[in-house]
Amino acid sequence: MYRLYLVTSDTKCIKKDQESDHMYPIQIVFSENPIDQRHLGQSGGTISFTACGLPVFHFETQEQFQAYMMLKGEAAYNEKR
Repeated sequence: MYRLYLVTSDTKCIKKDQESDHMYPIQIVFSENPIDQRHLGQSGGTISFTACGLPVFHFETQEQFQAYMMLKGEAAYNEKR
């Protein structure tokens, strides 16, 4: 089972299955931006597809997702300098 999360730059939500300690894989909205896709690869995430055939960024662990968000934050910070 997968859960799809719509994530903005300030979102830090990772949800556990309330009936167990199992962490569901995290999927966020696909980005066509090559920099976002590079950050996805650097963090260990992958591009996968929903049952409806829509592309999403997929993370197996919370650590992968957090690494992706950190890389995005660093890129945004460097862009503003």
